[in-house]
Amino acid sequence: GRTGVAIAGTHGKSTTTSLLSHVLISCGLDPSLIVGAECKQIGGGWRVGAGDLLVAEACEYDRSFCYFHPEHAVILNIEEDHLDMYKGIDDIVEAFADFTRLLPRDGSLLVNHEMPHRLAVSGALHCAVETIGFAPQADWRVQMDSPTDLSTPALLYNKGKLVAAWASALPGEHMAYNAAVAAVT
Repeated sequence: GRTGVAIAGTHGKSTTTSLLSHVLISCGLDPSLIVGAECKQIGGGWRVGAGDLLVAEACEYDRSFCYFHPEHAVILNIEEDHLDMYKGIDDIVEAFADFTRLLPRDGSLLVNHEMPHRLAVSGALHCAVETIGFAPQADWRVQMDSPTDLSTPALLYNKGKLVAAWASALPGEHMAYNAAVAAVT
């Protein structure tokens, strides 16, 4: 009975899900949420809100994310992980493809532009697909001129136009990427 937003990827899921949840709570949208980590800024690792959004960390372990039915999804990255469950990277990519095929036609997928498996998981979808990453060709491009200097702002461009700039409280390009994904989602 809620609009599902699933954040998937080999790493960064908890951080990005927490960031998105914090933004939605701060905006007064009162989402429900399920995060695989404790985050004091959102009141822990889960929440039942009165709003119509359900934000969930979608883990690939044991293909458990294939039981989700989100309207909107994010794939942060795909790398070899959980090799006790998967035969190798091809098996993992196929699980992510199965996950994305759950998206409805009126849904959306935001996917890492630089990820080598991007087309394998998004190429045959009928929903809206946008990319995010550091490459100029990405629909949403993240730029951070000095990832270790917190006084240097992170920048977010959509189709070449600057749409956001922020001072990151957390160092590193990966944290700027996670924050940008939360902002776009």
